[in-house]
Amino acid sequence: QSWSKYTLEPYGVDSEGQNISNAHELFTKEAANFLPASFEALIREYPTNFPRHFDFIYWGVWVNFNITKDIIDWLLDHLNKNGRLILGFYPDRSTDPSDVKDNIGKLRTLGFKLIEMKNSVVERHEKLVIIENN
Repeated sequence: QSWSKYTLEPYGVDSEGQNISNAHELFTKEAANFLPASFEALIREYPTNFPRHFDFIYWGVWVNFNITKDIIDWLLDHLNKNGRLILGFYPDRSTDPSDVKDNIGKLRTLGFKLIEMKNSVVERHEKLVIIENN
């Protein structure tokens, strides 16, 4: 929140319980907005306390995750008009490629308009991809 020029109300889902515990500590006022769940569980049963639409959605894409058009469309369906879907591709270790399954290339092939940026960390392979919901 303090890093953004936007007023943000954070929500989050993660399959790792420790990450949710960390979020509860960081965002004490919004702790109820962070839930332990897998991505698949989120799609099956959307949390009733979450807004239906967001201005920004950030997803740290797992190295071996296979992105599909249905998944991106589902995420875009939860964005407000002109909202941004921000996908973070991070390596498991500093020498691993951040996009093992070529999901960034696949996103282009599926017809999504991308803004791609490399993170500024030296000698790492992180990438951020932004898809605008027009």
